[in-house]
Amino acid sequence: LEHDRNVAISNSPAYAWRHLGLVDPAGRPTHRGRIFSFFHGGEGLAIAVALEDQSYPIEDLVFDLANIRAGPRFAGEDAPMGGRLGILCQRVFGRSDYPGYLTMGVPVHYGAGASEVVRQVTEDSKSRHKLTNELLRHGDIERAMVEWRSLLRHIVDAPEYQEIPRWQALKAEADRWAESARETNRLDRLDLGLSSLPRRP
Repeated sequence: LEHDRNVAISNSPAYAWRHLGLVDPAGRPTHRGRIFSFFHGGEGLAIAVALEDQSYPIEDLVFDLANIRAGPRFAGEDAPMGGRLGILCQRVFGRSDYPGYLTMGVPVHYGAGASEVVRQVTEDSKSRHKLTNELLRHGDIERAMVEWRSLLRHIVDAPEYQEIPRWQALKAEADRWAESARETNRLDRLDLGLSSLPRRP
């Protein structure tokens, strides 16, 4: 008791787990904690709370995943922590800061606006040239597409978790778009290869 009265209070991993809802009062992992454990950093936190929101369509979430690793360049004049996923994270996590995990309640590399770009490029690969401007370069779009595909593949390869049907639905949707993204990427490379061949006179 004397020690408890005098020891300096500091945040511990256990406190963070409880505060973020990853474990219950008995220390058992919650559904959120299980989903969190499938990912690195704060990515799992964002995905877990999106799955908890029953009104959040999986068809929209699969594109909003692009925001998680996008950084601030896609937001333009809008709030870089905006978008449905960012607003949801800030509401659930109270704009908390956890180094390496959350900044102002969103994953540290979060950036709004990438989801719209990724969706448009996925629907029409040639549209990426129309989306570039002084702030958003072709390389930024390519990087966002690569990171989005990487996250989709990560979800597809992540463990099954039948207790959360929406997780299973997200895995299925991620698999569908990962396959579509591979095909789009293959066609883009084929097109680039053909266009680089010398023309006949």
